[in-house]
Amino acid sequence: MGAQASKQVARKFPQHANPETLTQVPKTSPSSTPSSSHLNSTPDTAYVADDHKSEAIQEDGRDPDFAKKLNTIGQVNVPEFKTKYRPSDSMLQIMRQRSQVEKAEDFDPLLPKSQKAENRITIDDLYSLLEQRKLLPANASNEDLQQLTSKYPLNQQTVHTLFKYVNNITPFDVGSEDERQRGVWVENREGLKSYMQQAHAITKKREESRKAEKADKPNSAQPDSERRKKEKELEDLFTD
Repeated sequence: MGAQASKQVARKFPQHANPETLTQVPKTSPSSTPSSSHLNSTPDTAYVADDHKSEAIQEDGRDPDFAKKLNTIGQVNVPEFKTKYRPSDSMLQIMRQRSQVEKAEDFDPLLPKSQKAENRITIDDLYSLLEQRKLLPANASNEDLQQLTSKYPLNQQTVHTLFKYVNNITPFDVGSEDERQRGVWVENREGLKSYMQQAHAITKKREESRKAEKADKPNSAQPDSERRKKEKELEDLFTD
């Protein structure tokens, strides 16, 4: 069996073509068949939208079947894609407030009062306003405040809030450049007067203490001179 399996059978090819095969021969060759790249290529003439109706469009408009189908379809309903408006959105409120602040800050200080932004003053005017506040009585009325702030573009509510939380420094001389100056919070004329009296009393005490120190210096200088004299005598003993 091993000898029979090792024998090679001679292969025979047909000498004549089958008639069924002749009828199924393709009429086009691979070279004449359009390639896939040619099929996928864009046409030479591209369709461009035109504002004017061409002859082809006119012919379509005269076609009754085409017009009937368009009437059957009806008008196209385009869905509206709108963002839901939420008036209570916190970001919208922030944007509104930012816009108001930017408009209010956009003003020229040299413009007349009628054209200035409300509740906006320069740093010099603010300092002047706080200094004039110290000259008001302790029981100042709203009329006094209104008269004080009449030349500034500030309303009464802003003035009350400003006077409650903001003030400039009122320094008093304590008598020496090496010592620190004392700054106090003054709101009215009585407070300014009280602190001035305190500052005057402190200055007077310091001057008296300095005078006393100067008066004690001659007495303290005498023991120093005697000590120096003794030291001089000791030095002379050990020198040739």
